[in-house]
Parts: sequence; C-alpha cells; structure tokens
Amino acid sequence: MMLTILSIIKLIFILIWSLFAIVVATITYVFTWSPKIPVILAKHLWSRIMLFFLGARVQVTGKENIDKGKHYVIIANHSSYADIPTLFRTLPLYLRFIGKDELRKVPFLGFYMKLSGMIFINRRNPRKARESIIEAAKIAKSGENVVIFPEGTTIEEDTIAPFKRGTTILAMEAESAILPVRIRGTHKAWPGTSNLKIRGGRIKVNIGKPIPFDQFKDKNNTELLKELRETIEAL
Repeated sequence: MMLTILSIIKLIFILIWSLFAIVVATITYVFTWSPKIPVILAKHLWSRIMLFFLGARVQVTGKENIDKGKHYVIIANHSSYADIPTLFRTLPLYLRFIGKDELRKVPFLGFYMKLSGMIFINRRNPRKARESIIEAAKIAKSGENVVIFPEGTTIEEDTIAPFKRGTTILAMEAESAILPVRIRGTHKAWPGTSNLKIRGGRIKVNIGKPIPFDQFKDKNNTELLKELRETIEAL
C-alpha cells in the first residue's frame, strides 16, 4: 500500500514536470525555430529531474566507445518508461528516437515528440511501418543519431526479447555504424506494466563498441538480428 501511495506521488510530480518541460520547450522553439532545442532541453534538464523524481541513480560504463564526431544507429533493450530519460542522460549525443505511433495521440507528449523531430512507427500496418523505418534511415544517413528499441515494446524483467526486422532495415538503409547499449534496472525503477510500482534504485547502462557498417553490410536479416541480440545480451 505504501509503495502505491509513493508511486502515485512520484507520478504526479513526473506528470507536472513533464508538462512544464513541454511548455518551456514549445515556447523556446517558437523563438528559435530549431527542433534541436526541445531535444537539448530533454537531455540536459527534463531527463535529469525525471530520474531524480524516480529516485533512480544511473551508473554508466563504455562512454569511451563513443566518438562524438561520428553518428550512429543506436540499439538498446527496452523494459521501462525510464529507458528514454536514461538514454538522454547517459549518451553524450543528440538523439532522435523511433516511437510507437500511439504516442502521437497522447496530449502534449505527441506534439512535443513531433516538434523535436521524433519518428513515429505504425506497428499495425507493415507498409507504413517500413516507410517510417526508411524515413528514420534517411535521417541517420544525413548524420543524425537515431535510437531504436529492437524488441518493439517494453519487456518486463531483465531479459532480451527477439528483435524485430525493422532494426536491420534501419541499419542497412542508414549505412551507419551500430552502437549497442544495454540497460539494466529500469524495469525495477519504473515497470513498463505498472505506474503504481515506482521503486527507483540503481540503473546501469553499458555502452558497447560500435559495429562498423562494413562489418555487417553483407549479412542477411536473420543472421544480423541474431548477432545484434547476442551483442546486447553480452553487455
């Protein structure tokens, strides 16, 4: 019962803070017309306070594997609502996320995501889903860092679900290096299946070594998906 009450209090603070951050980002955008401003605010301000409200402490290893002068297709496991602020907080890169199309309809959040150049994917329509992946690949190819959660949805517990084919399509079309990232602990900090079990705690992020395009460009989808999943599991 106490966990539920504390979770509700935390959730109220999270919602108020997120709404405030969206308003500030929108006003800033109006004066600058730069889609990077909302993302910069999310990275340096929103994510930091979000993790504070969650009661989460983040530990990151492998930052030395990132070359800030290069861009990546970033693949990370997904088990919690806390994964996005965690990646914003820990990766020293300007990030563009691929999110499910349902988020577009969420009041304020959908508008903010569109404003900041996030990419929506319609998982119920294979043709439209592929079009979104190709769009994301063009963005990555132009020099942006695009984040995709290969499992396609949040997975409870610290396990890795099978990867979706969109991951390999994105990587092949973008012709960019892949940056593998393993996240642990977010499923306990804020379970993807419940808003009433926010426990906080330690979150660990392990950044792997980039996989150059030349190293996987000749692999088939099945082989590449298998290797990418094994890479994330090993981190």
